[in-house]
Amino acid sequence: MTKRPFDDDYEHLGLHLLPGFFGARIAVELATPPGGGAIRTLTERPAGRPMGRFQSAKCGFSLPWVDYVQRDRYWVCEASPDVATYMAQPHRLTFRLPKKDHLFFPDLRIEWRTGKVRIERLIPPRGASDKEWEAIDWARAIYERRGWEFAVLHHRDVVGSTVVKNYVEVASDAFTVLTARDLDRACAAMDRLGQAASYGAIIDAMGGPGLGRALVHALIMDGHIGLDLANPLRASSRVWLAAAGRAGR
Repeated sequence: MTKRPFDDDYEHLGLHLLPGFFGARIAVELATPPGGGAIRTLTERPAGRPMGRFQSAKCGFSLPWVDYVQRDRYWVCEASPDVATYMAQPHRLTFRLPKKDHLFFPDLRIEWRTGKVRIERLIPPRGASDKEWEAIDWARAIYERRGWEFAVLHHRDVVGSTVVKNYVEVASDAFTVLTARDLDRACAAMDRLGQAASYGAIIDAMGGPGLGRALVHALIMDGHIGLDLANPLRASSRVWLAAAGRAGR
């Protein structure tokens, strides 16, 4: 057996029938870093590709990103009240192939507030090779057998979209601390506004463009106030009290 790298925690996933192996069963292992965080870190810039780190308030880690498609997905996860937590480069799948092991690194693991898990592979502008698409098919088979959703997202569908711009606007206040008094004030303001409740009106009620905007964004991220982030953000955009929010971030 091939020597295992590093000191990662390993889970044997057994033997699996995978696409393209004509009935042969392939051993698969899943490795995660023992202390949490990303299993793969960046030490040097890939040639011709943007890279950086994203400081997450929601998951408590500094996350590496290469290509803007990764960074922008972090913004969406950070702001979405439906996302309980998320992690970049969360694990490594090792496929024990007959001639040489193949390693597969997903880009993102999302845990929804419902308890369900979604794994994402993010395709950069350069696209993916035939070998990468083959490995994506293998990984999809493994994730589906574990009951995890698996999705492939392309750069063109993520970067620069209206949705991402809205999530960036909201997540820019991810480190704002909410108090019980802030929540009481917001609920009282929403009751006063009634059907006239709008994005601009609740910001004004919570203190105006500075602190008020930051508090409203925190209330949205925690699921206390609902706002349609799929359409352009305007002062007139409707807001509503959500059914249930988190106790805090």
